[in-house]
Amino acid sequence: MPNALINLRRRISCTLWKIRRQKFSKHETAHGLALGVLISFLLPFGQIILVLLIKNIWHFNYRVTLISLWVTNPWTIPFLYPAFVSTGSIFSGNPPIDISKVNKFSELINQYGSELAIDFFIGATTWAIIGYLFTYFFTLKLLYKKSSDISAGA
Repeated sequence: MPNALINLRRRISCTLWKIRRQKFSKHETAHGLALGVLISFLLPFGQIILVLLIKNIWHFNYRVTLISLWVTNPWTIPFLYPAFVSTGSIFSGNPPIDISKVNKFSELINQYGSELAIDFFIGATTWAIIGYLFTYFFTLKLLYKKSSDISAGA
């Protein structure tokens, strides 16, 4: 196995070990994971800085938040951002944006700048809240099921 893969494997196992050793409740861990989904849906940039700033204000498992940011980012930008704009255009009443008429990103911004931003914000906020709630309750269910499985087997 190449050294880069071995180092990556060590880092992942070390991070998972640190997460398991932390003294966070199931709710704080679920909140951390769901907060990562919420932030990754809402902010295209500055996500890690935001997590590091708010970790001292709210008590949540910030390592899980950072992991969920890294996992969800490849899925949010190319696939979900267009869905956010479509959802936002439905709620805002703006006509759908026809991207096929645009050759460059700068043309897209020049033609649809404010509409695009408003539609993105409305759609991203809608899906971020749905994603947060789904992730929070699904994670809680998994954590409580895991702890009951462990106690039943002991």
